[in-house]
Amino acid sequence: MTAGPPPPSPLPDASAGQPDRPAPSRLGAFTRSELADILARFPIGTVHSARPLAVGEAESPKVVVEADAGRYLLKRRPPGSDPIAVALAHQVRLHLAARSFPAPAPVGAGADANTLVQTPGGWIYELTPFIEAGAFDASGEQVRSAGEMLGRLHAELDSLRPSWAPAADTYHAEPGLAARIRGHAEGLGAAARAYADALAERAQDAARRVDLGDPPHAPGLLHGDWHPGNLLFAGSRVAAVVD
Repeated sequence: MTAGPPPPSPLPDASAGQPDRPAPSRLGAFTRSELADILARFPIGTVHSARPLAVGEAESPKVVVEADAGRYLLKRRPPGSDPIAVALAHQVRLHLAARSFPAPAPVGAGADANTLVQTPGGWIYELTPFIEAGAFDASGEQVRSAGEMLGRLHAELDSLRPSWAPAADTYHAEPGLAARIRGHAEGLGAAARAYADALAERAQDAARRVDLGDPPHAPGLLHGDWHPGNLLFAGSRVAAVVD
């Protein structure tokens, strides 16, 4: 029996270093030689086209790649990105994808199927399948689906044992949260205000119960950047969590 390719894995290369000052040419679009070098590392066959995708940060350019193996999104991480933090993010996405959670898993490159492609100077690249889906339309159905998906994401992450220590930030008892929840209902009528009041009270009650240790909670991973720009939708349902 012939052994198959190794499973994708994120392996930060500390020897790649961090860029002291980003070169001007790396603050914008990909160069042709840069694309050729990076894409040649992935097992996607012949590349037929690559077109820029103008979304997100200007310092993190993206291109949609058409290749023999399918359609992909290539992304260069912003200057100074921490390879450990990116590796942890990749490990999270691989964990979720293995559980059929709709988050595109990064593609492994090279003989070791490393999902974290680094070049001298600390530049980090990642390739994921390109997801064809729509944007957030602010409907109640999509809001409900987004909330359900966030709950599922955190439940799936309970079983992950990260290889690297995550950041110790927290959103617990964040000051002003209740006021911001109520502020979103301003001008939307009495029913919306009543719903916002109930939601704000539930958030405050949950924070009090955590402080009292009822029930006890172990530290866990949170998404930390859950907003419409990181979600894609198919009709009323979340189709993909892309960042």
